[in-house]
Amino acid sequence: TVALAAALNWLRPLLTGDLKAIIINFYGGVRPSVDVDNMSKPILDVMQSIVYGDDRQIVQAEIAHLKIGAAFSILGVRPIIVNSIRLGSPFVYVRIEDAMDPYPLPK
Repeated sequence: TVALAAALNWLRPLLTGDLKAIIINFYGGVRPSVDVDNMSKPILDVMQSIVYGDDRQIVQAEIAHLKIGAAFSILGVRPIIVNSIRLGSPFVYVRIEDAMDPYPLPK
């Protein structure tokens, strides 16, 4: 599913350089059906050769599970996320962007 969505929506050349992945699993039910680490690997693997050349380019990641129907702060949120939340069905949001440089160390 992710590979098909990426292939249909990514019409640019492969990204180069260091990248950051943002993966958010908006889930229904009591708890997510998969561990956060097990969720990210197949997503990053299938996007290889579609969005970027090598998944080793992903040097930073933000990965989360969020329950559909939970309270959210939606100020400045991308419309695709807001519209998908309104539908109320589980979905996975994936974004690949340039890695943060310099990387901000935790406080």
